[in-house]
Amino acid sequence: MRRTAATASSGSLASASKRRVIRASRSALGRDVPWFVARATYHVPGDESSVGIRAAQNAVCRDGVALAGPDTDALGGACRDGGGAGVHFSGPGLVRHAEAWMEKVAPWLDDRLGGH
Repeated sequence: MRRTAATASSGSLASASKRRVIRASRSALGRDVPWFVARATYHVPGDESSVGIRAAQNAVCRDGVALAGPDTDALGGACRDGGGAGVHFSGPGLVRHAEAWMEKVAPWLDDRLGGH
């Protein structure tokens, strides 16, 4: 997908919105709770990702507002329902999705809990 003014604009809005939600949640809780943000824009085959939204998801991580979660857009084919044509994960896709999250969250937890 080619980056256009519309996708760039939607990415900017999404980035600002994510920042607002994350900061508001931290303010409401009175502490700097961690947020992990996945790259998750997959719709269906032929529309596997949104450049603007992915840019927004990357920006909040790059800027230190959130931590990087997995790239779930990469989970296509057999990882999707409907014989690979669906937006939702299949059984094997759910397993791979959980593994991808563990790859991101477990090291962060180990760091904070001293590897226990």
